[in-house]
Amino acid sequence: MLRLSGSEERAGEREGPRADAQNKPHVQLAKLLRQECLNPMYARPGCRPFVRPVSTKTFPLYKTKIAKPMDLSTIKSRLERYVYRDREGFMADMDLIATNSITFNGPEHPISKEALAMARAARAACDSFDDELGALEDRCQTQVVAAETALDNANARIKQLELQLG
Repeated sequence: MLRLSGSEERAGEREGPRADAQNKPHVQLAKLLRQECLNPMYARPGCRPFVRPVSTKTFPLYKTKIAKPMDLSTIKSRLERYVYRDREGFMADMDLIATNSITFNGPEHPISKEALAMARAARAACDSFDDELGALEDRCQTQVVAAETALDNANARIKQLELQLG
């Protein structure tokens, strides 16, 4: 039987929960979307205008024309916080970048054309991982239903306790 030293045991304990978290479907979904669908956008030569939020100091009219700003760093942050439970939420934000650019710059502006090309490229990347994304989305939905059921059960138990306490 192999015995681990105390430091090896402690290291394993730290890796255990982290390893478990990496197997959760929303974590795997975010990782796949980030690596295969978002990261390639940063390699595009025309991505620079979309990397960070539009500066309202440089473009003061932007906030009057655009109700819901979106950029790649915001999408990346949402992936890091596991906001998306499916590819459509991710793609809605990619499409929003293009819609905002067209609204602000016009459809024929080179920046708008790049925004549309980025959205199409992101969609194509998602489509190329359709089976993997579909399986992860199904697992995420199961996870959400289980969490909602647990919450409903907890709320019902709280109401029971409140009634007992009077």
